[in-house]
Amino acid sequence: MNSVTEEFLPLSYSGLKAFRVSPKIFLQYKTQDRDSASMRVGRATHSRWLTPERWDTEFTVYEGKRDKRMQAYQDVLKEYSEDQVLNPKEFQTISECVAALESDAMASDLLAQAPTREQHIHMEIAGLPVHGFVDASGPGLLLDLKTTRLPPHSAAQADKELRFSGHHRQLAMYREGLLQEHPGRSLTAWVVWVRNAPPYDIWIHRITDEDLAYGLEWVNDTLELYKQWDGRPVDARWRLDLPFTESSLCGSK
Repeated sequence: MNSVTEEFLPLSYSGLKAFRVSPKIFLQYKTQDRDSASMRVGRATHSRWLTPERWDTEFTVYEGKRDKRMQAYQDVLKEYSEDQVLNPKEFQTISECVAALESDAMASDLLAQAPTREQHIHMEIAGLPVHGFVDASGPGLLLDLKTTRLPPHSAAQADKELRFSGHHRQLAMYREGLLQEHPGRSLTAWVVWVRNAPPYDIWIHRITDEDLAYGLEWVNDTLELYKQWDGRPVDARWRLDLPFTESSLCGSK
């Protein structure tokens, strides 16, 4: 560890995911603006379903042109940042997603069992500080909401999506943090996908204990690699069977 690598602590799951690609990608992730319209809609959907009581302080709908030269938009930005301002089309999408979630009996039941919402948790894994935001949790479960253009429609598709996206790794890390806060709990982990376009369908999937174990192993392995990183913006892929050395990276330096 050195001043460069310590600068980025505590690490998030998204940061670990970028670092696992390469140190250069990680540094780009930490320094570049990552906001987009789809991310804004995703955050607003989370807010409206998980913490509707906070909606008015976190987001607003603006029907005019997003032009900082216009006084009306300047007035909006006095109370909200640009990533908190939604247009009517975005608000319609969010409303449809939330209506679908609220009408789904299983999604509603899981949420009722998870009264702690959008919790910022801190933990230590592999001797390093890590943090994250848990969408919803309760004494027996944690739940993660995903907005997407194409939710899975079978258990096999859900398993494939988990492995492609790494949701099982993310929830394994969050589960570990919650268990550090509440030793002895038995927590199941659930993902709720909602399509952010018609017909706004939903798929709900429980992550197996085996996948959570694999996910936590990945987190530990990645943190061990991070501890060995010297801070250089190496543009190379990891050879995951080796410790961090020059030979453990594949590609150009």
